Amino acid sequence: MLPQEMSRYLISLCLLVLAGGCVDPASGKPPCPATGPSPSLHCDKEVLLAVRDTLQGANTELLLSWHRENRIEDFIGVRVAGDPGRVVALEIREKRLAGSLPPRLGQLSQLQALDLVGNQLTGSLPPELGQLAQLEVLDLRLNQLTGPIPPALGQLAQLQRLRLWNNQLTGPIPPALGQLTQLQLLALGHNQLTGPIPLFLGQLTQLQRLFLEDNQLTGPIPPALGQLTQLQWLSLGDNQLTGAIPPELGQLTQLQNLRMEDSQLTGAIPPELGQLAQLQWLSLGDNQLTGPIPPALGQLTQLQWLALSHNQLTGPIPPALGQLTQLQWLSLSHNQLTGAIPPELGQLPQLQRLYLGHNQLTGPIPPALGQLTQLQWLSLGHNQLTGPLPTALGQLPQLRWLDLSYNRLTVPAVLGPFPRLRSLNLSRNQLMGPIPPALGQLAGLSTLNLSYNQLMGTIPAELGQLAGLSTLNLSYNQLTGTIPAELGQLRQLDRLELHHNRLTGAIPPELGQLSHLCYLLLHSNYLTGPIPVELGQLRSLRSLALQGNHLTGGIPAEMGQLTKLWELYLHVNQLTGPIPPELAALPQLRTLWLYPNQLTGCIPPSLVSICQCPAMPVCEESGTEQEAGRE
Repeated sequence: MLPQEMSRYLISLCLLVLAGGCVDPASGKPPCPATGPSPSLHCDKEVLLAVRDTLQGANTELLLSWHRENRIEDFIGVRVAGDPGRVVALEIREKRLAGSLPPRLGQLSQLQALDLVGNQLTGSLPPELGQLAQLEVLDLRLNQLTGPIPPALGQLAQLQRLRLWNNQLTGPIPPALGQLTQLQLLALGHNQLTGPIPLFLGQLTQLQRLFLEDNQLTGPIPPALGQLTQLQWLSLGDNQLTGAIPPELGQLTQLQNLRMEDSQLTGAIPPELGQLAQLQWLSLGDNQLTGPIPPALGQLTQLQWLALSHNQLTGPIPPALGQLTQLQWLSLSHNQLTGAIPPELGQLPQLQRLYLGHNQLTGPIPPALGQLTQLQWLSLGHNQLTGPLPTALGQLPQLRWLDLSYNRLTVPAVLGPFPRLRSLNLSRNQLMGPIPPALGQLAGLSTLNLSYNQLMGTIPAELGQLAGLSTLNLSYNQLTGTIPAELGQLRQLDRLELHHNRLTGAIPPELGQLSHLCYLLLHSNYLTGPIPVELGQLRSLRSLALQGNHLTGGIPAEMGQLTKLWELYLHVNQLTGPIPPELAALPQLRTLWLYPNQLTGCIPPSLVSICQCPAMPVCEESGTEQEAGRE
């Protein structure tokens, strides 16, 4: 054998048996194992090149720097540290990285952080990730990963943060995760995980944040969670959890955020929750909780958010809640609370939103609520409140949304000034007397609903000054006089409801200037005169209801320009003349009521199926229409 051939033979033999001191002839370095832990930075690079080849198809631009000729320190998203250097972090966030996670990532034996947040990764989690013995951070949230959580992740003894939320993971939470004794953060929310909340989570005594929300978890909340004395955040909402809230949760003295909304929890709110002195957020809404609100919650002096709505809570609102001076959001709506609104709620200087609607509260609105200078939203609708509307509410400088509907309130002679109010709903009360002209000074108003009251007198022309108004509903009152032409100045108006009043006179032609109007409901009044041809300019109109008046004249042909019209109600008037053939061209028209009137002529054939106009013959098709039909 020639010397050169002998040399090549020895090299080949050396590579085959991986004998000590052998090198790869291409790189001049020892060969890297195809499986098992990577022994060197050189082999870390080989692993990353293999990973690149798996993901390259959709990520050419991102992984362009991952090239054999480049230093591994120059690979984008790769961090090298230590002496000798090793790959310790792979961090690629929101770079549209696609494909499945390669099992070879498990060979990066010195990896401390694997962070691939916000990409488009699919497929399952490879069990080989459990080989990353030095891993402290595993963050794969906001991807499209599927399948179960591998029990092998329980081998990551150094793991401190595990974030897998907002994927499509299924199956139960594996018991092996109970071995992660160093874990400080566990985020598995926004997946499709099933089964119960495991008891072993109570063993993770270093845990500070636990997120399991928005899954399909069932069964009770384990009392063992009360052993997690370092816990600061606990989020279990949007599941199918049942049973009572464990009183043991009151032992979590470091807890700042407790969310258990939108499940099927039953029973009373444990008074022990009042021991959570650091709590800032408590959300228990959308469950089936019963019994009274514990006065002990008034001890949560750091609380900023309290949401107990959509339950079956009973009894009065505890005055002790007035001690929550940091509170910004209080939602107790959709329960069965009774009694008066405590004046002590007026002592909450930071309160921005107060929702007490859909209960059985009685008595007057406390004037003390006028002290809530930061209040932006006030919802007291659907109760049994009585008495006048406190004038002090009108002075609230930040108030933007006020709903007092479905009560038994009366209104003072002076309403306002409500400097920033955008929505005012006083419908279904016992408001009497005239509409205060001062409402026209609420420059920022977008919605005004005074329907279903006993208001009398005329509609103030001052309402035409509300340039930003989108909804005006004055229906079901006893208003008289004419419709003010000034309403035609409300160019942002989307809905105008004046029906079921005692209005007289003509429909103002100026209403034809309301180019954004979708609903014009003037029916059940005493309006007279013709239908203004200007209404044909309302190109956004979907519903026009003029029935139950004393309108005369013909149906304007200009109605055929209302191409978005769904419903046209003109019955119970004194209209004369034929049905304009232009109506037959309206592409969206589905309902047409014309009887009784004094119309003559015939019904266009295309309107027969939708027209309530008995005893009128069907028009004969013209020759052109017959030929088009045959085609």
